[in-house]
Amino acid sequence: MLVFLVARYGNNQDGPNGPDTLFLVRADNHLAAAHLVECALREQPAILVKPICNWICELGVDGTGRKAGEIIKGPFYDLSAARGCVRVWTRDYADDPWLLITNANGKMEKDTHNS
Repeated sequence: MLVFLVARYGNNQDGPNGPDTLFLVRADNHLAAAHLVECALREQPAILVKPICNWICELGVDGTGRKAGEIIKGPFYDLSAARGCVRVWTRDYADDPWLLITNANGKMEKDTHNS
């Protein structure tokens, strides 16, 4: 199992330009992490922002030995940032493919591989 920080841009109180809605998640992969968070977001009223994930950061390996994916913490609100991440995926809309952002020579570049 891996640990991810999953973000929805903005929040229902401040809108899409407010602090991001964040979740700390244990899951097998980034797609499973997104699914867990989107299920949780659908349970909240979508007042000012849509209930989709926009950004996923792989933080590392989960050392607890637990086998089930789950939301460890969230939602909490802050600005999402990619510092200290193993890998980061992003998308703007629910129908968009996830894009892996890679760090090559100190700058971030989008990679269309969904791995």
